[in-house]
Amino acid sequence: METDLQRWIKKVRKFLYKHLVWINIIISLVMFYLSTKAFISSDWQSILEKAGIAVLSTGVFAAVLKSLQFLGLFKEELEKIILSSDFVEHRTDLDNLWKKITSALYKQKFPDLNHHINNAILNTYLPINEDYYYKEVRVTLNIHELTEDFMLSFTQTTEIDVVVEKGVKECTFTHTFRRVKESDDNIINEKEYFYVDDEDLLEKIKKEPKEDENEVVTKYEYTVSDKKTFTLKTQEKRKYPILNDNYKIFRVEKFTKEFDVSISYPDNVRVSFFNVGVAEPFEKKHTIHSNTISRVHKKGVILPYQGFGITFAQRINS
Repeated sequence: METDLQRWIKKVRKFLYKHLVWINIIISLVMFYLSTKAFISSDWQSILEKAGIAVLSTGVFAAVLKSLQFLGLFKEELEKIILSSDFVEHRTDLDNLWKKITSALYKQKFPDLNHHINNAILNTYLPINEDYYYKEVRVTLNIHELTEDFMLSFTQTTEIDVVVEKGVKECTFTHTFRRVKESDDNIINEKEYFYVDDEDLLEKIKKEPKEDENEVVTKYEYTVSDKKTFTLKTQEKRKYPILNDNYKIFRVEKFTKEFDVSISYPDNVRVSFFNVGVAEPFEKKHTIHSNTISRVHKKGVILPYQGFGITFAQRINS
């Protein structure tokens, strides 16, 4: 409950704010008037004159400010500054600002998930820590044969057009090669070349293999200097039994603008294509060709860990 004194103070504040311009002007005129009187010493006359000028300036400024506020211009200009890209780009707390904005969008729906959703999107699906992206990825898979004992052999060629972030002088490019573990001499898992532009760096680049029970994952790293764009081209030769591994998944490691896939196979192989995580599915192209699967992705962007997969099976002739 407000007391009588609090209500009175509120009324006084409201009155002063409403009539601030005229109050300042009247006070300044009184000061100018007193500065001309003989009973005031010369020192005080000078002080009163300067004070009158200061108070009058305050009144004029308050009048202009209230006029701008009345016209709505002051509010509009502030919004332009606060919402402008320049203002946002120079903030040092963009991560927290983004979290506050996104939380405001869905906090009423999923309050228990706010923190987890924000971290997942910020750390995985926004390119804040990336210094390059894939402009286009082209994968060509030529399946050569499927033998009677279910040994599948194929050659995979991957071409990636890479765009480096503006202003970045040096970045480390990574490429992952996954292969099944050799259980016998008939299995083949070979990377035949690793071109960056026109230079084969297969024997020069850093390799980090890691093994588990089923596969060997080799991470290739190459440092690129003073390049705005470059093209990676790599080829792999594979041969292994599909009884142990009858599917293949290709996920991109970086943000990807376009993706083109071409798969050819012999008559005794059945190949099925499926999307992995993409918001917009791969679209069919070159559908009139037999024993060929052609897909293209040009709508939207493919995020890290998204891509496509294929399954292999023996085709039974009827």
